Amino acid sequence: MVIRRVVLAMGLLWTPALAGAQGVPGTRTSPSGWPAVAEVANQNALSYAREVVARIREMNEIERRAGHMAQARGGASEVRRYGRLLVADHASAERRLVDYTARKLGMGRGPREEVQPVDSDLMAQHVADTERMATLSGGEFDEAFLSMMVSDHQSAVNLLETARETVDDPDLRMIFTKVLPILRQDLWIAQTLLGNAG
Repeated sequence: MVIRRVVLAMGLLWTPALAGAQGVPGTRTSPSGWPAVAEVANQNALSYAREVVARIREMNEIERRAGHMAQARGGASEVRRYGRLLVADHASAERRLVDYTARKLGMGRGPREEVQPVDSDLMAQHVADTERMATLSGGEFDEAFLSMMVSDHQSAVNLLETARETVDDPDLRMIFTKVLPILRQDLWIAQTLLGNAG
């Protein structure tokens, strides 16, 4: 199964792209010295929340697909087990977000809204990398997969930490607060497995 999008372009590139903001009513003021991520010109708090949720849901899909790929192609039993954990963790996060979007944002429980990548050239490179990874198996797959999971989860943690500080809705901030420790644990596991594989 081929992963069509990656978190790096959504997390690391998305934050700086929004940082040159002017501010709009309805968004929280960023802490002193913090990039004004939520204060995006011509965006209100609702549209910002919708965009953040759409990007996070896209991340969940990426990680679930990667988890399935790891279960099928992983060489080490720990990598295959980690793949199962990723599927479960990101399915749980997705359920929280789907419930939230239906209750608060007026979005249906069906397909996610499409979000355009910030850097299409970088995205194309990552698509090529994941297509290559889909041809690997065993130890070669494990190393490529774990490297990707370290990068993806670091980007996801960065995005959620920023979003938690900038979204208005306390319910959404609570979801981020509950999901962040899971992402940090998934990041730690990937780092540990990658270190052991080296």
